[in-house]
Amino acid sequence: MKKLLLVSLLALPVSLVAKPSKDETVRTGSKPLINSSIQYGMMASAYLSSPVGMVVEGYRYQLRSLYLAYLEKKIQEPGNTVSTINEQLLSEWMMRLGRENVAPDVLVKVKADLEDKIRDWSAKRMAGRLSDFGSSQEALQTIKERIVACGANIRLSSSNEDKRQACHGIEQVTRNINEVPESPEDLSVKMQKLIYPYIDHLAQLKQLEYYQAFREARQQFRVMVSNMIEQGYSAQQLAELLDFAGVDYPIVYDNLFTFALRNRDENVDSPAEVVVH
Repeated sequence: MKKLLLVSLLALPVSLVAKPSKDETVRTGSKPLINSSIQYGMMASAYLSSPVGMVVEGYRYQLRSLYLAYLEKKIQEPGNTVSTINEQLLSEWMMRLGRENVAPDVLVKVKADLEDKIRDWSAKRMAGRLSDFGSSQEALQTIKERIVACGANIRLSSSNEDKRQACHGIEQVTRNINEVPESPEDLSVKMQKLIYPYIDHLAQLKQLEYYQAFREARQQFRVMVSNMIEQGYSAQQLAELLDFAGVDYPIVYDNLFTFALRNRDENVDSPAEVVVH
């Protein structure tokens, strides 16, 4: 999948690929990008290695994996669309949270957050940018293959595509290990069991200062990426620039390529118009 990202990025318009000179690199603000990427990488590492952060991410990946399997099965039923499936699922989740005595004012915020999340997951799945690993045996085989590949590329920098795919994706694969049931009903039951602990831990997480700092650092990094792309840099150039500066946070490069590709897809007619999510 990440190789596909790179192939797509390499097909960017000439205006996004022209390579500025070394002097232009200094003048156009590479230092703010480097500083913001380091801050983002540090805060992301703190968040992902924290106890609450790991729990929340674990629940989120489990929920997403089950949702993707559920969506694939429900879309095959006559009369179903992605919108109707998501609407029904969200209603079931809200009823479950109501039974857990979640306060009404909290439910309003939670509903909006979950609605955005499943809309994003379904949109990416329909665009072929998300896939479910299926059974645990399938996931374990994927992990074994990546471990071998990672060992062969471990000394490469984090901007190297082979290392990014082989090494930095292993953690995500492990979080997706689920013995997926066959029926949509069983999938729905499993998701309902995850909803409350996920929301409960997410609420705890949002109260922590480092989580807010992580979100702010991520947003600032994306703004910096947008600015550089507007100036004519490609995602590959930015990755190499950060690599040359010694930035070695895997999440920085993953976010850089994903965000740059999303930016291109959403602004096909106007490459210079950048939308920050």
